[in-house]
Order: sequence, then C-alpha cells, then structure tokens
Amino acid sequence: MRATRRIAMGKRGSGASSTGPPKKKASRESIKDGDTAIQVPNDIKATFVVNSWLGKVLERFDAEWKQHQDIVVILEHFFPNEQEQLAWSNFLSETFPAESDVEYLSADEMEEACQVHLRPFMLSWKREAGNKGYVMQENFRNLIQLILAKGFETSSSIAGVEMPVISKHHAKLIQGAAMHMPIIEPDCAPANSISLIKGWSRACAMHLVLKLCCEVGILDQYMKYLGGKVNGFSTVYANFRPYREDEDIVDINRGTVRPSFLKLIAFI
Repeated sequence: MRATRRIAMGKRGSGASSTGPPKKKASRESIKDGDTAIQVPNDIKATFVVNSWLGKVLERFDAEWKQHQDIVVILEHFFPNEQEQLAWSNFLSETFPAESDVEYLSADEMEEACQVHLRPFMLSWKREAGNKGYVMQENFRNLIQLILAKGFETSSSIAGVEMPVISKHHAKLIQGAAMHMPIIEPDCAPANSISLIKGWSRACAMHLVLKLCCEVGILDQYMKYLGGKVNGFSTVYANFRPYREDEDIVDINRGTVRPSFLKLIAFI
C-alpha cells in the first residue's frame, strides 16, 4: 500500500526553552528560490574541485545565458514545441521512476491546503507558472551549482531546505498562454500542471540541470555521483496552497500572502 501524501497539520511542539541558546540562522547553502541572494559555500566549491566534470554543466549554462539572456528563453530553446515538451516529460518519468511507497498528487486533489508529493514533470517552467520577473544570472548560476552538488532537495526534513509552495494554475495568469498538460502517469497530475508561489526558480533549475547534464553527456555519471540522493528528482515535496478567485495572484506569487496562510504553512 502506498503511503499517504497528506500529512496532518497541527501545532509544533514547544521543545525549545525560552531561556535556552538562540536559534541559529538558516545556512546560506540552503536551496531556496532564485529571487533570493544565493551564495556558494566553500564545501560546494570544493565539490567542484574534486569532481571537475560537474563544471561542464556550468560552462554550458554560461554559453546558453550569453546567447539567450533569460532562463525561460533557454528552456524554450531546448523545448520549443509540444512534441519536445512531451518527450522531456516522458524522459523524466522513465529516468526517475515513481517511488512505490509514495502516493503522488492527482488532478482531482487540488482543493485543500496540505503537504503533497509531486513528480518532476508536473512542475512547469513557463513564466506564467511562476511570475517571478527577471532572474539574475549569478543567483541562478549559484542555484545550479547547489543542485549539481547536492541533488534536488525539497524535503523540509533536510536541514536548511524550504519546501516549494505550489498551486494549480490560475486562469488570470495562463489565459491565452500555451500550457501543454498531457497525462504522463496514471493517477498523477498532468505534466506542467503545477504553478509555483514559491520555488519557481528552483523548478526551472531542476529542469535545466538535468537537460544540460544530457547535453554535455554526464547524466549517468551525475546520477551515480548522487547515489541515494537521486530520489530527490523522483519525488518532490511541496506545500499545496489553494487560492480564492478574488485574490491578486501576482501579489501572492511575489510573496504578498494573507497572514492566516503564513501561519498555516508554518505548521505543514
């Protein structure tokens, strides 16, 4: 029997004493969204020294950025039509199989706030699915380095990692936009069916890291290097947030959310 995707929400325990030592700030090496300043810590830099072959991806990224100057334009270059997008979704499904003990989000379960499990092909890199504005090259390059070194980490059980916050597509953003959403796996939400309130840059980086690994011929080597961490590409953890029709989705995607929701996701 598959494990449930929904995790009960309740108050956190008050384990820390008010007189105890102050909490440490989150490490800057944590994988966060690309609109936040991201620095590459020394241990990650050392990883690229020891595993110099990982640098091939960064070199290819630099070349693509020099030509296209935008992350979405780069991804559109690699996946210019529905046929290419479908092939990529099938590739992700086959290369990173679903975990047998995990139940993944389906299309008819996008109504209540909860923690969910996603397949990688569900995450859309389309601009309409994130609405983050311009992505800085340096921040995005550093994000790529973190994913190359550590894998795609989205579980909050990993120290310093924040889960993406997702929603179904909002009609105000995708109206008139091409959003190819084929069914890839039974009982799972379609490809490209997830918008990201928080974590869109990470989703783009996930797609681009894997595509560039294919382009420079190191995907097998990269998967072997990751070992068990390769499962981070099979199962993506996220907090699902339903929206109201009267909400300003632009403000939501840029971080202006209701205080009540902020309290809610703190307990998910």
